[in-house]
Formats: sequence, C-alpha cells, structure tokens
Amino acid sequence: MTADFDLTYRVRPASPQAHLYAVELEIPRPHVPSLVLDMAAWIPGSYMIRDCAKNIVRIEATDSTGPVDLEKLDKQTWHLGYPHGPLTIRYQVYAWELSVRAAYLDTTHG
Repeated sequence: MTADFDLTYRVRPASPQAHLYAVELEIPRPHVPSLVLDMAAWIPGSYMIRDCAKNIVRIEATDSTGPVDLEKLDKQTWHLGYPHGPLTIRYQVYAWELSVRAAYLDTTHG
C-alpha cells in the first residue's frame, strides 16, 4: 500500500572536509501503522541498477517521543515501526565520487 504524505527534505554540507552531506526528511503527519522507506535504485538517464544507498554512513529516525527503531531490510530499504506524531529521518551521505551519477563534496565545492 502506498500512502500519501507531505514530505520536506533538507540537504546541507555537514562536514565538507570529511565529504559528508546531511539529509533530513520530515513527515509531519505519518498516518499509517508502519512505514517502509525506499531509496531509489536508479537515476534519470541511466539504464543500470545503481546502489544509491551504499554511501549512507549513518541513519536515524525520531518522532515526538524520541528515537524510532529502524530495521534495514535490504541495501536500499528500511522499515520503521509506528511513529507517534511528526517523524524525522536524518542520515549522512559520504560524497567522494566525482561523476555524473554520484555525489561529491569537499571544501571547494559540492
């Protein structure tokens, strides 16, 4: 089942010298008993399956009561239990591949 949510993403350079972006996803009204989060396995213009989640170095979820358990199901999918109120997922991405199909960040550019 697919649910309809309002989503807000924030992306910022967390630590350019360590090549880390910080990503924050907010779901203000998660109105389902549990959630499955999927990261894409493709990029526009590419006809190959990619591993877009391989550079996630840390991921966590919180709601209005505190931490929410995350269970990694496969290379790009996580299951979350029932959230109580607004849900925030935060993760860091290691970005050290200078190509058209990956992420890059250092102290000069991203």
